[in-house]
Amino acid sequence: MADTPTIALNIQGGQLTGKVTVAKEAPILHLKGQIELVMGVNPSRQTLSFNGQVLDDTQTVKFYNLISGATVILAMTPLAGDPKFLIMLSSGSWNYAVNVKETGLVEDLKAKIGKKWAVPATDVTLTRHGEEMEDGFPLSAYLVCEDCVVGFKVNNEMLTTPPPYIKND
Repeated sequence: MADTPTIALNIQGGQLTGKVTVAKEAPILHLKGQIELVMGVNPSRQTLSFNGQVLDDTQTVKFYNLISGATVILAMTPLAGDPKFLIMLSSGSWNYAVNVKETGLVEDLKAKIGKKWAVPATDVTLTRHGEEMEDGFPLSAYLVCEDCVVGFKVNNEMLTTPPPYIKND
């Protein structure tokens, strides 16, 4: 029995990049499932394009002549009404949930964390999928969506324990 031919694709979503491997004969909807595993965006919120063409969920990867190393563009469909939703902030064993809007700015989330930790926002570093999140971008540029995890670090040598209202697992 022959192996199913697969290809490795680069995924560019906002400020983030990822890599997925998928069978050439797989439907685009399956590709979206693989992207969800890597980038954390529900397939129903994904719009994929390649060479300026939106990819139809019912077509196959092969139909679009995608080859290993090709870059597929991921756009995350905004939530209707710009609602607040919970994300998890994680720093080692310190985790806590916070409400955000995907249109909120990176620097606003840093300020919220800084306020809770009683440190300047400039001492807070945020990461998503290993990429440092830069000020001036909305959270959606880093594919921050419902129930996702955003890493954070407080760059303050004087701080050794979290505030008492931060859960230490």
